[in-house]
Order: sequence, then C-alpha cells, then structure tokens
Amino acid sequence: MRVLHLIDSLIQAGAEALVKDMVPRMRTRGVDVCVAVLKELDSPFERELREKGIPFLPTALGGFYAPGHLLSLRRHIPDFDVVHVYLFPAQLFAPIATILARSKVSLVLSEGTPHHRRKKKWLHPLERWMYSRYAAVACASDAIAASLREWIPGIDSKITVIENGIDVQKFQHAKPVSRASVGISNRNCVLLYVASLQPRKDHINLLRAMAHISDADLVLVGDGELRAQLERLAETLGIARRVHFLGRRKDVAELLKMADIYVHPPAFEGFGIAAAEAMAAGKPIVATNVPGLAQVVGDAAVLVPPSDPAALAAQISALLKSREHQEKLGNAATQRAPIFSIESTVSAYIDLYRSLVN
Repeated sequence: MRVLHLIDSLIQAGAEALVKDMVPRMRTRGVDVCVAVLKELDSPFERELREKGIPFLPTALGGFYAPGHLLSLRRHIPDFDVVHVYLFPAQLFAPIATILARSKVSLVLSEGTPHHRRKKKWLHPLERWMYSRYAAVACASDAIAASLREWIPGIDSKITVIENGIDVQKFQHAKPVSRASVGISNRNCVLLYVASLQPRKDHINLLRAMAHISDADLVLVGDGELRAQLERLAETLGIARRVHFLGRRKDVAELLKMADIYVHPPAFEGFGIAAAEAMAAGKPIVATNVPGLAQVVGDAAVLVPPSDPAALAAQISALLKSREHQEKLGNAATQRAPIFSIESTVSAYIDLYRSLVN
C-alpha cells in the first residue's frame, strides 16, 4: 500500500509534528510512504524525516499557492493508493489534482481545528465541494467532528474520530534543561506554554494574567506574527524580565521537564497536542475550558474560562500555592497520557487506509 502525506510545510507545529512522528512508524509497519510539502523550509522536522530516509516529492517554486503544485501532484498522485492531506491549501490542491489526473486514489483529510477562516457563507459552496471529494475525514476530537457536521451537512458518513498521538515515552523520560539555559536565575516557579504566537492561542490574556502573578516566570516556546506585539506588551505590563521568548525549539520535552506548571490558555483548540505532551511529562496543567482541549486534559488540569485573564491568574496563583494539588494533577497527567500514544494513532490511520483501499 502506497501512501502520500501532503501538507503545506513542516514548520514546527501540531499537524506537522503528527506527520513527522507518524510517517516513519508507518514505514516500519510496512506502508510505502512518501511526503510532499507545498513549501520546503529545511526545518528540523524536514531534516529529521530526510535523515530517516523518507522520500519527498519535488516541490514547485512560488510558495503555498503556486499553481505548479497542481502539475506535480497530477503527475505523481496516480502512483499512490491513498493521499493523506493536512491543512489548507493542501486540502484544496489534492482534490483538484486528482480530477486533473483522472485518478480514483482515496483522499483522507486530517481535520485538526473546529474553527478556520474559511467558515464564511460565500465560501460555503466551495467548502462543500472540497470536502465531498474526500473519502474520509479524520477529526482529532469529537468537538471538531461536531463542528464539521454543522458546517458541512451530509458529511457524517465520511467522518471518523482519530485522536492525535504523541511519543509518550520520549516525554516521560526526558531530562530537564537547566533554568539558567533559558535565562532564569531566580527561585520562582516556572510556567511554560508551547504554541505558535498567533491570535487564537491567546498569549495576550496570558501575559495580562502574569501581571497579577509575582512569584513565577513564564517561558513561551513558539514563534509567529504576534511576537513583536507580545514583547512590547510584556514591557508595558512590567513583566518583561519574567517572560522568556524562546522561539521554536527542538527540546520541548526537556523544557517541559524543567517547568513546574504547564499553561495552555487558547481561545479555542480542537485538540491541543502540546497539552498531551505536557501530560506525558507529568506536569500539572491549567487550561481553558474549550471543546476539544477540555476533553484531552480531562482530570489532569484546572480549567478556566477562555479570554479571562483574572480567572487565569487566580487559578495559576492558587495552584502555585498548593504543592499537594500540583502533585495530584501531575499524577493524573501521567496516568492519562498513554491514551494519546502515537502508536495507537498510527494503527487507526493504517486501518482507515486499508478499509478505503479494500
């Protein structure tokens, strides 16, 4: 069985990490795998897959929306039994290329969010057509599935729920980095948040909450369009010395082990793979009570309303004062994490591929 994994890029983020973790394991299980990206970045994820001998299809010049991608995909798609697609615009290019190639290859889509900017009335006909071309849509959570059913009526028969997976043992057995290596020289508790610096991740309200917490440092892992704005806000709030912007990092597991509490406060989150990684690292969690994320963290987290910095500050402060509560949540996280094993996710996808090919 030949499977092509098609994604916009392999920047260090959630869907991209799923590709990076699943593809080599699928090959180990006998699946003939290949990867295609709409834009090569020479990122750590790309390099890791290439070093493991994973083949890549050639990428057209011109970026994510380059028409040349359709020509490349049209040429190569007939060589595969399944094309597994992640993110947009790859989600649109795959069905168009399939039509151009006159191929009956099975298209599988991984749907990772209940909200996207395409949910506009004038785009709905295109959305209906695009989703109709997929043989199966694998939603990372029940919340995502419910949102998609509401947006695209009649798609229910194609929907399956396959939760994202992580390398649980990697996070369980990681060794912590030193505080000094990230610029922390005090005795404060360390809070950590791993997320791209974009509006839906709601770093702004986390920084506002930090202004009311005096005995903690905040480590932010990730990069994005809001970095300069967030750095200015930290200065304005007088907390810049306690907020550490690390950018994208390869040692997330080790950073999690260093942290005392993991904080995950997005405005919305279909799954929350970084929260699952924090559970595998055995960390107590404070997270926003939004569909998808709340189901992932379960009883391993203190839940707060989204976009409420006062409530977020209050719950973090309360947890900082209670070692007993931290330990209880950490134990719950350790016990819950194996639910999200990457091996289980790989098995579920291989079963889905086989059902479509057969």
